[in-house]
Amino acid sequence: MKFFNLLILISFIAFKLNAQTNNASIQKIESLILNQQKDSASIYLSKIKETTPYISVLRKITNNQSDYSNYKKFIDNISNSGNHQYGLISNFINNSINQPTSDNFNQNYFQIKLDQISVLRDDSKTIDQSTTLNKELEKYLLKFDQTNKEIVIANTYLDFHKIVLLLIQYKDEEAKKILDKNLNIAKKYNDKKLQIATLYYTCNYYLNKKNLQEYINTCEAILDLEQQLPEHSKYYKGTIMNTLDAYIYKGDHENEVDKLLLELYNNPKTRADSYAFYAKYLTYLPLESERIKKIFKQFEVDNIIEFGEKIKALAKNKLNSNDYYYIYYEMGEALEQHGFLKEALAYQRDAVALNRQIYSEDLSKALANFQTQQAIKEKELELRFAQKKSQLYVVIASLIGLALFFTALLLIKNKKQTKQLNKQNKQINKALNENKLLVKEIHHRVKNNFQMVSSLLDLQTRDIEDEKAKELAKEGQNRIKSMALIHQKLYQKEDGLIDFSDYLTNLVNQIKYLFKNEKSVEVKLETKNLKLDVDTALPLGLIVNELLTNTFKYGLLSDQKNIISITVNRQENGIYKMVFSDNGRGLTKGIDIKKSKSLGLKLISRLTRQLQGTLSYKYQNGAVFSITFKDFFLRKQTT
Repeated sequence: MKFFNLLILISFIAFKLNAQTNNASIQKIESLILNQQKDSASIYLSKIKETTPYISVLRKITNNQSDYSNYKKFIDNISNSGNHQYGLISNFINNSINQPTSDNFNQNYFQIKLDQISVLRDDSKTIDQSTTLNKELEKYLLKFDQTNKEIVIANTYLDFHKIVLLLIQYKDEEAKKILDKNLNIAKKYNDKKLQIATLYYTCNYYLNKKNLQEYINTCEAILDLEQQLPEHSKYYKGTIMNTLDAYIYKGDHENEVDKLLLELYNNPKTRADSYAFYAKYLTYLPLESERIKKIFKQFEVDNIIEFGEKIKALAKNKLNSNDYYYIYYEMGEALEQHGFLKEALAYQRDAVALNRQIYSEDLSKALANFQTQQAIKEKELELRFAQKKSQLYVVIASLIGLALFFTALLLIKNKKQTKQLNKQNKQINKALNENKLLVKEIHHRVKNNFQMVSSLLDLQTRDIEDEKAKELAKEGQNRIKSMALIHQKLYQKEDGLIDFSDYLTNLVNQIKYLFKNEKSVEVKLETKNLKLDVDTALPLGLIVNELLTNTFKYGLLSDQKNIISITVNRQENGIYKMVFSDNGRGLTKGIDIKKSKSLGLKLISRLTRQLQGTLSYKYQNGAVFSITFKDFFLRKQTT
């Protein structure tokens, strides 16, 4: 009996190892197909003995026997796996899947191109390319009878591209007219998937209009329609998450939140996605509530700290880095809300570290892809040269007894081939140099992205006794608090803008509390209901933090009432101006703020340049700093 059990165990292990080997081989085959290396892919396929429907699809593609249905299965599989960069997939579609010449509408071709447009549209770098592809697909549909039901529905799906572009430009009412038309078409043909897609984009309309209740109503309508389908649509998971976000934010929907969380949790494919939402839910519930106790029981933990450790372990290796980041972020928010500040700070630091890792991984993938492309090109050149060289030897051997005329002819041919190869080598070297410049640009951009985080985190040290070092660490923590306050205000707003007036009030109170002393201080704020995007508010908040901290530390006088004034207003040319002044002692006489070695002034100067602004200082019965800056939209227009 023991021998029999051992035999079963060995068989199971062998089966698992074989499955893992096959999966790795299939991923390699997919990569070769994407890079137009079908001969090499065929060699790898020949080593796989089993035959599955998907392996049959791969064989047909490598043998150039694939139809559009097989191409769709291939594209769907590699897109959903996440193992390949979508840029490679998109290039493969453009180079290998040509428009059908048949007089009949090809649904598989249409769906492949429609999905390609949708993915490219989600990336700002490729949105223009998606618009071009959308126009080409519109021309394809014009070949057919426009009154045909299938073509009417296809045209309706193409309208979603225009709708998204209109919503991005905040042309909400134009988008709503098209959405209403599409919904009527979907209802006319009783096409529930089209109704769901239309309502999904209608949610974005209500998000732009800041109408939370209609947003929730629309999400609920989508979920009702999903229950009528034999198989859920691609919008189902996203709709559940959007609905959860809205319910939790609005409050008073605890029963609905419980139901949707269990819907995610009970599905093995989406269970890992539920963990961040459970963590967010804890932020809004009293710690001693029955709902929290029920959640702790569900996850077999006794307290919120154990819960955080549990979901981190459960989600590890099951979520991508971006989704895993939100586990740390939401747990940090929940712990802070319930007073576990030390643990919350640890989660926030881990979230920053993970965010940094994500950038590094993206860079590594880009570099690896570049190196792979170069290796493939070099291998192609070697194979091509070897093939031509072999052919040349065969020709020479067969013509060895012929006249010198034919020998001379072969030499001329060989010379032309060598010239052609040299030309190809020059082209490859040119492409290599261009790609090197691209890699340098990638390094440069990633460095800029890390600059702010690094400049803050590098100031912090642990377990140091030196008072000066402790003071620097304290300043770093204060800067992090000012950034955290920005994100807190952003989360509380539906329109994605920071109420900078409210933010300044909180920041001033925070710093006044930090520098409690006997000196009388009055802070005057004049911002006129100013609202800023987060990419502008974050560096501007850090600038104000530096100026306030410096004034409280060095600028106050004990023999008078100290007054600090902060004004921010928008000028006629769209550029903003902030004036920070006090009636204190000011900076050291004759100081050049652009050449100052002070860390605070260096940081202010860098942040001002980031905002494409100017910085000036003068002494006028106290320190007066004048800063002009541009918001995100104006900066984008000038770059």
